[in-house]
Amino acid sequence: MVAITKDNLKSLNGLYNNISDTESLHRVSNLWSDINHMSYKAEIHGTRQEIKLHVLNDKRINVTLFSDSLQYNRILKGKVKGGYFVTRKKFLFIGIPLFLNIEKSLKMQFALTHDSNLLVDIKAGDYAAILMAAGQTSKRQEQYKKVK
Repeated sequence: MVAITKDNLKSLNGLYNNISDTESLHRVSNLWSDINHMSYKAEIHGTRQEIKLHVLNDKRINVTLFSDSLQYNRILKGKVKGGYFVTRKKFLFIGIPLFLNIEKSLKMQFALTHDSNLLVDIKAGDYAAILMAAGQTSKRQEQYKKVK
């Protein structure tokens, strides 16, 4: 892994596959879906799915999805910390505590492998309660191949 610093943060700039190279038995990892974990947008499907990262400054990265002719933008806010670009933790709470509630959380960190592929660590949580509680937390590391 190549440690990210404020000096080499622009090395994250590039075009990457949206589908992870990391194989999982349970799911196919899709970076755009992970970035939009907090919103209730429908997933994007198409034959060409690539993600472009463009570092705006040391606290913001513009993420663009190219899916056939569709383009979607999202700005990730965060900071350089511990050799990664770490996004701000997002937390969403809807409902009345103890009776009806939905909680979602997301935190991501970006780095590069030695062969310039994107390395993403993701910690996401989904919780719901309607007089009974259920939830799920997941931690995983994904790798996305650099196209350009």
